[in-house]
Amino acid sequence: MLGEDYHGGAPNWQTVGWCTSRGDARQIARAYTAHDGHYARADVVEHGTDFGVISMTTDTYLPAPGASERPRPVASSPPRPASPDRSKIPEPAWHSGAKHPPDSSLIVWTGTGWRTLVHTDWQSANIAAVLGIGADGPYEWAESWGPRHPDRDLHDWTQEGRELVGQFPEPTWQEQTGAIDARCRDGESALVEALAHRGGLTREQSVARLTEGGEEYREVLAVGQAAICRALHTARRALPEGPERTALRHALDDLMDRHLLPPDAARLAGEQLDS
Repeated sequence: MLGEDYHGGAPNWQTVGWCTSRGDARQIARAYTAHDGHYARADVVEHGTDFGVISMTTDTYLPAPGASERPRPVASSPPRPASPDRSKIPEPAWHSGAKHPPDSSLIVWTGTGWRTLVHTDWQSANIAAVLGIGADGPYEWAESWGPRHPDRDLHDWTQEGRELVGQFPEPTWQEQTGAIDARCRDGESALVEALAHRGGLTREQSVARLTEGGEEYREVLAVGQAAICRALHTARRALPEGPERTALRHALDDLMDRHLLPPDAARLAGEQLDS
């Protein structure tokens, strides 16, 4: 519950998120009220299989009198653990009556792997802040994941999979620069591997072919990739929302990020170039 605001507005309730365990919800509620802040109360509400019509249990947490200001999180020492694969970020099957279920989640690093702490609408950064994600917090690293809308520029909000939205503690400039450089190296390595696989070459021969061909050869490869992408995208847009459309989205990602061709790549490219 948010307390009275600066303009004298009445306190009001605000849903922070949904957890799959009571312990996780209690941890977040305690964090919201452990230090001086804008929150006047936090409730953990657990309902039974009747969705709270009769069965409901509530824990209430109130700020301690004279609570200290929330300390700044202490930065963790790199390296940051690698993000999980998109297929490892689950989205629960919400109750059929939920018209607008939360579409984001906060995952935390346990020291041995990632797990989902809470599902939320837009509170991931707030939850990470009050928990004190960092070296002195309950979790050293955390990530925020949300829905992927690949055609948002076309005002099509069809969701296809999940995507990484934020990292906590926030990456430093050096970390961001290193990540960009690593992506460039990975992209070049994937291209070398793809050429070697398709042409029956060794890595050394593949590198030599790229070097000898120069920018003109890379442009030929880029045109072929664009033709296949256009065909996949056209087919994907014609499908209704569902697993088949999402599978084509993943095929596009694999082609763009790792130069992995679909089985009928030659036919797809030929049809696009002919038209």
